Formats: sequence, C-alpha cells, structure tokens
Amino acid sequence: AAPRRVTHAHAHTHTHTGAHSRSRPRGAGGVAARVRRVGCMASRPAMSEPGDRDSRGSGGSGRVATKRAAGRGRRTAVQSAAGGAAGMVAVAILQPLDVSKTIVQADYARVARNPACAARPSNFAAAIATVARTDGVGALWRGVAPSMIRVGIGQAMYFGMLDNVASTMRRAKARASGRSGQGEGEAMGAAGLAAAGAVTRMLAAVILNPINVVKTRMEFSGPSGKRYKSTLHALGCVTRQEGLRGLSSGLLPTFVRDAPYSGIYLMLYERARKLVASALPEHAETPPVRFLTGASCSAMATLITHPPDVIRTRLQLERATGSTRGIAAVVTKLVREEGLSAFYLGAAPRCLKRAMQMGVTWMLVEEAMKWLGHEFSFRKP
Repeated sequence: AAPRRVTHAHAHTHTHTGAHSRSRPRGAGGVAARVRRVGCMASRPAMSEPGDRDSRGSGGSGRVATKRAAGRGRRTAVQSAAGGAAGMVAVAILQPLDVSKTIVQADYARVARNPACAARPSNFAAAIATVARTDGVGALWRGVAPSMIRVGIGQAMYFGMLDNVASTMRRAKARASGRSGQGEGEAMGAAGLAAAGAVTRMLAAVILNPINVVKTRMEFSGPSGKRYKSTLHALGCVTRQEGLRGLSSGLLPTFVRDAPYSGIYLMLYERARKLVASALPEHAETPPVRFLTGASCSAMATLITHPPDVIRTRLQLERATGSTRGIAAVVTKLVREEGLSAFYLGAAPRCLKRAMQMGVTWMLVEEAMKWLGHEFSFRKP
C-alpha cells in the first residue's frame, strides 16, 4: 500500500510540475516565448482616450484651417497686386485727363494767381491745349506721381479688403438670421454688394486723403503759380503751412463721392457680368468683353457721383489760399453764381479716365483670379 501512495504522490507532483512548466517556460525557449508575447502586445494598437482623439481631430482641422488661410492670403495678394498695378499703369497714361478735369473744376476767381491763366478753359480739350501751350506738354503730367501712389495703394487696398469685408458681412447676416453654421451664409444681393463696395472704399479714402490733396495741388500748380519740386516737397509744404486741416480738406466730399461710386459700380458690374454671361456665354470671360463691361459700368457710376468731386476739388484748392469756407459755402456759391450745371464741370474727362482705368483694372483682376482658379467670395452661393 505504501508504494502505491508514493506512486500516487509522485504522479500528483509530476502532473503539477508539468502544468507549471507549461505556464512558465524555462531556459532559452521560455525567454523566446516571453519575448514573442511582449512583441505581440507592443504591436497591438493602444487604446486611446477620448481626449487623444479630440487632439488628433483638432490638429487635422488646424492644418486644414492653416491651408485655407494660406490660400486666402495668396488670393488676396494676387488681387491686390493686379489691381494696384493696373491702376498705376492706367493713371500714368491718362494723367492729362485728370489735370484738365481739375483745371476745369477750379474757381479761378479765388485760386488762380498766374496772369497767364486768368480765364478758366471752357472744356477739357481747351484745358489740355492751354496747359501744353503755356507750360509745355510735360506739364500735362503734373501730379502723376501722387496719382500713381494714391491709385496704386488705393486699388491694392480695395481689392485686398473687398473679399474680407464681403465675407464678414455675409457671416454677420447669417448669424442674424440664425444660420451661422452654414459657412458664409447666403449669396450677397444688390444691396449687400453696394454696401461692401462702399465700406471698402471708405476705409481706403481715409488713409489716402493727404495724397489726394497733394495730387490736386500739383495738378493745379500752373494756374495757382505754386511750384512743387516733388510729391514729398508738396506734402511737406501742405503739412507745414496748413497742418492736419489742410491734409484732411475735402475728406467729407471724398466720402460722399467714393463710397456711393464703389457701391454703385460693384452692383452694376456684377449685374452686367451676369447679363453678358447669359447673352454671350462663349465670350463673356474674354478680356475685351471684361474690359468693356468694367468701363461702361464705371462711366455710369462716375457720372452719377460726379457732383461731390467738384466740391472736393474746390475745397482742396481754396484751402491753399487760406480760405476757411466750408462745404455749405462752396455749394451755395456754385448754385447762385454758376448754376446746377457747375456740379458737372469736368465730368467728361473724369468719366473717360475712370472708365479706362476700371476697365483695365477689373479685366486684369478677373484674369488673375481665373489663373488662380478662384472666385470672389461674394459671388459664391
């Protein structure tokens, strides 16, 4: 009986040892197995916490947002460069029209001091001939430097800000109507386009009014008898002699002129662009058609908003003589002594110049946008 108990105990011990040996491999083979198990555990994907998933998602959305911002920045840069360059080229060619316009609009009885220019020319062709005969052909480009600075910077700012202003207005409208989660909201209607154009132009007008004053003074330097060596010299003279009041002269009429002009122009241009696209679908996006569309709309908007330009010119020129007359006095004198037609003095050269300038500008900007494969945000549905 004893040997059987020993045998049973031995068998039990052997069985337990075998089970233990299977669960805990010994020697080199056991180490290898353990390494394999650790490797398998390491190769399994780790369980992530909700916070980890959120961080990965926010990182992805951040990269997308950065990419979109870079795309918007590139688009804005191209718009600004194309608009500014086109404006500067147009002004350099068409400056004689601006000089003749300023001369025709001036109140000679108050601001003309040159005996050779005692009488105001009756039209812009006579003004050009008078300047060329009195001071030479080169005098027709007086003020071209500040004009190029004003238009180049102004149009670069305008096209650089237009999309951002329009997008901001669309988002504000979407929030007000309870649709803030639908991108930039609805497409802009005629009133929205007019408002976006007006706000953008007003922002540029505030910054560039001192250059506008210098431009007007240099254009009229022949009849006024005041000679300026350069744009900086003219700016320094106005600053020293008249201070901030002189640099800001004509700002309110500039607002009244530029804000409605830009709003009306953008509204007319977008409407005309759609009409041309439906009538001439094969030619609507060609440069000549774009030029004609922009030029015709600019001529109409310029004619509508011309009266404030006459008031602005007179205020900026009279300030140089020490006059403190305000807008009401200028308007009263225009109506009493020259009639309502005086509000359209110089309209022909200004309409012609603006039509050519904006036709070229929008043609180049549209071609640049087409090259980028982008579209203005205010056109998106």
